[in-house]
Amino acid sequence: MTLQNSVANICLKQGHVLSANCKRINDSDDPSTWPESSIDINEYIGNVNGAFVWGGEHFVLTADDLHVGLQGDSIILTANLLILDKKKWNNKVQLNLSERIVIKDGEFTFQ
Repeated sequence: MTLQNSVANICLKQGHVLSANCKRINDSDDPSTWPESSIDINEYIGNVNGAFVWGGEHFVLTADDLHVGLQGDSIILTANLLILDKKKWNNKVQLNLSERIVIKDGEFTFQ
């Protein structure tokens, strides 16, 4: 099952909680019947010198203009990230959330 066929209504809540309706193995193809799943990505992603890093945390404290969406078969997070030592913004930085966040039977899971 491709990501595009198993996720609907993807969004960020509170700027750092990835949320979507995610298809379970035996669900129909009607997204309105899929359960909502969410995961706090702020627990897994940091900001180092204006770049997203896995294994960090609290990126949202130095991020602005956050967006999430599907691109092909990937969930992409886009934001402006603060470069702390230069006190300037690195604009439109992207991270492929699908590298580490997967859907297992209708639930987002970090791996």
